[in-house]
Amino acid sequence: MTTGSSDTAAPSSATADPESPKEPSDPFLARAQKMLGTQSFAPYEVAFWMLQKDRKKQLVELELHDEKKDLASSIKIEKQFLERQLRNELEKEESYFKYILSYPTQRCLLQDLFQQVACNVNLSDEEISRLFDASNVPREGWYRLEKESLPMEGIYRMLQSQDLRREMWRRLELNEDMELPDFTTTIHLYKSLPTDIFRWPLGNFVYLDKSASKVEKRFFREVCKKFKRHLDVFDIKIAPLGELILESKARACKT
Repeated sequence: MTTGSSDTAAPSSATADPESPKEPSDPFLARAQKMLGTQSFAPYEVAFWMLQKDRKKQLVELELHDEKKDLASSIKIEKQFLERQLRNELEKEESYFKYILSYPTQRCLLQDLFQQVACNVNLSDEEISRLFDASNVPREGWYRLEKESLPMEGIYRMLQSQDLRREMWRRLELNEDMELPDFTTTIHLYKSLPTDIFRWPLGNFVYLDKSASKVEKRFFREVCKKFKRHLDVFDIKIAPLGELILESKARACKT
């Protein structure tokens, strides 16, 4: 009688061989083992060499990337420098032109103001007549027919009277405590009123040196507001440099 199957069963083909090599987790080692067909230490050396080559490649790519960034940064810095240089030159050129235009724009504004003052001087007005007498301001030239050729200097002298000036400013809806700058050392009072020489189109801007006195700045600011003009300040110290830049450009255009 047959006793049955053997006590020891044959091993299953699906059971893993404990001596079989494991698949390496390092991609370089796996490639090296496949290339060399061995699982000795040699593939490790090759894998290490491959790793070094890959790292060098990454370093080169990183350096190239940094060089591109440095180049872009260098270009940006150079662009910023050129922009600053251009703005600096433009500021100097603008200061030169504003310096040239400062006198005619100020004179035109002053003439508009003085015309309004002259129109508000009516010697038949009791208050105006009283203020003229109290201030010892001569009446010559202030009659209606004479106002057409009234000297700017005459209006300026009349406004030196604080009481008359405050009354004029009140009638013109200006701040009564606004002081009048000293125009005796300039040519702002040149000729009479009106003067066609200052009637060319100047636009809506009045130019004033930023180092002007507080009295001048306030006067021109408030009068500009009255006549709907814009006050623009400039640096008179750099105006000569602007002239030199413009002359240099003019010479370059001729060559």
